[in-house]
Amino acid sequence: MKPLFSLLCLAFALQAATPTVKWMDFGKALAVSKKDSLFVLVEVYADWCVPCKMMDATTFRDTSVTRILNRYFLPTRLNADSTNLIECNNWPRPTANCIQENWNLTGVPSFVLIGPSGNYLTSITNTLDADQMTKILTHFMDNRNLLLESDRNPKEETDVP
Repeated sequence: MKPLFSLLCLAFALQAATPTVKWMDFGKALAVSKKDSLFVLVEVYADWCVPCKMMDATTFRDTSVTRILNRYFLPTRLNADSTNLIECNNWPRPTANCIQENWNLTGVPSFVLIGPSGNYLTSITNTLDADQMTKILTHFMDNRNLLLESDRNPKEETDVP
């Protein structure tokens, strides 16, 4: 009985020590972003996406990645196949339409940076290891003022959602 208890305690300690991203609901992340002037980082995934699952097991368990994401960003996820309505560049749109038509994403995993005003700023479509993700997040943090300026003055969109 004692060895089993020790194994359970060890398993719990290892699980508790594994860093995790504190994913937020997309709508809540947008609301907090506007209130607190933070950037939303959206992971666009699909249930069938093997690289997305690999990133869940590696990149999003990395201490540096989780520390940066949880402290400086509002991390959220959207399923690329979803038809749920979301706020997309301040307009209600089905998720899949927003991803394809407004953000022009053609694959998963993709990562979208949204500014405090709710506007799309930039995106990356690629599988990223922890080092690559850390560098990208650090780049966003280092260029915060430029990104905020871009968010305040978004490009004019030619097509109405």
